[in-house]
Parts: sequence; C-alpha cells; structure tokens
Amino acid sequence: MKALRDPSLYHFETRVAGVGYPNDDGEERQDILAELSEQRGAEVSFYTEPHNPHDANAVAVWMDGKQVGYLEKDLAARLQPYLQAGYQLVILGCRIVPSRYSDYEVDLELGLR
Repeated sequence: MKALRDPSLYHFETRVAGVGYPNDDGEERQDILAELSEQRGAEVSFYTEPHNPHDANAVAVWMDGKQVGYLEKDLAARLQPYLQAGYQLVILGCRIVPSRYSDYEVDLELGLR
C-alpha cells in the first residue's frame, strides 16, 4: 500500500458539501438530515464517483442508505490517490448541526487507514 505522505490525512475534520441540494430521485437532503438529526448512530458510508460529470474525484457521503452530499472538492482530490491505493476512510465522529445557511450541516471527523 502506498505510504501516507500527507500526515494531515491521518486525522482531519470537514463539513459535507451540497447538503442543500436534492438527490436525483427528488428527495431533499435537508429532509433526510432533519430525520437523521432525531436519532443516534447513523451509518455513514462513502462512494467514489469517477464518472461524475462535474468532478471525476467526487466522493459521495451517504447516511443510513441515503445520499446527504459530497466531500469538499479539494479534499476529495487530495484523497483520491490514497483511496485508489486501498486506503479506507474511517469515521471518527459525525455531527448533524444547525446551520445559518440551511437547516442542517454535517460535520465529519475522519481519518485514512
């Protein structure tokens, strides 16, 4: 496995982008987050989207089987070589928080392993 040359990727925090947009099926991500904010222990998963027409490095963020947004574009680009080399994103923390721009935001604490 490729050595992790960027030590800042061992442990980092980020906010999920795109939480104000609807999913392809029309479901509002804010509605999903409102529902998830009422419970604890949502399962978080990540999916690379190499065929995404807007960003070939896109990494979608899903919670309990529903997409809630994407990792920020610059971060996804930095992560791609490591994800392609077999590293996995590990969730160290996840919070759904109120936002002044939309109803909810998602803050993630992550690491590569």
